[in-house]
Amino acid sequence: MTKIAFIGVGLGPSLPSRHKLRSRGRTRGVCKMVEEKPLFGALPGDPNAKTWKVKVLDSKTGEVYTADVPEDRYILYYLAEQGMEMPAQCRNGCCTTCAVKLQSGEVHQPEALGLLKEMKDEGYALMCVSYPRSDIEATTQDEDEVYVKQFGESFESGGVVPGAVLDAIEDD
Repeated sequence: MTKIAFIGVGLGPSLPSRHKLRSRGRTRGVCKMVEEKPLFGALPGDPNAKTWKVKVLDSKTGEVYTADVPEDRYILYYLAEQGMEMPAQCRNGCCTTCAVKLQSGEVHQPEALGLLKEMKDEGYALMCVSYPRSDIEATTQDEDEVYVKQFGESFESGGVVPGAVLDAIEDD
């Protein structure tokens, strides 16, 4: 699929390849044609996409959710479409509400900004931005526990006092 990608600006009308966008004489961005395989995991994908058996244990309720998830769909969105409501908040890969720990299997999660590389390497995944790449067995995690596991040492060593009021910073 050929798409137009804008570097430095939001999407707008189609422009010829390499067309420079100008504002007040300054270059604001460059438009160029790129070839890419679309991955829109939140939207219905290829009806012929390979599917993987995904089994998620909700650690709070004990309920087990199982579905054959297409490899071009985000796990969380697909489960929700099947009537399986899993914990979720931002749905953008930035928080840890939908975090799971993989017991087996593999996911592709390039947009998982809410997890450090070390956490991904330990088998953690964010279902809202994870594509299945094999059959999966996973368990939901407490979002605060995952957050503290990643960032707790940094905050604690910085002398942050929970509930403390920050001093106002005045601009010069």
